[in-house]
Amino acid sequence: MMKKIGSYVGISILFLLILVWGTSKLADHYVLSRWNTEDSAVVIIEEVLGIKSDPAVQDEDWESERVMLRLLYRNGQKEDTVEDLEIVRLKDSRLLLMEGEEYLLLSDVFDDGTVQY
Repeated sequence: MMKKIGSYVGISILFLLILVWGTSKLADHYVLSRWNTEDSAVVIIEEVLGIKSDPAVQDEDWESERVMLRLLYRNGQKEDTVEDLEIVRLKDSRLLLMEGEEYLLLSDVFDDGTVQY
């Protein structure tokens, strides 16, 4: 009797794990396929290539830095492509850029046509 109950519980747990994993994969695919990639994309940081301070900024309260990244695009026209890209962020940013993690990449297009990430 205990073997039957143990077997039933084990199979139920395995089935539940497979169901949860499948549901999360489907939800991930659904969200990425419907994402508006006009000015943003979901990316994975493959490598942080370097960080340098931004000499263009003179205000100490808004010191920024330029970070070179190797990114893998998860959605949009560049899906499954790898690209080296320079982003700008505040120097004292609390957002840690960790290799292998997913991030939302946003872009700003200025009047002169330059794009900043």
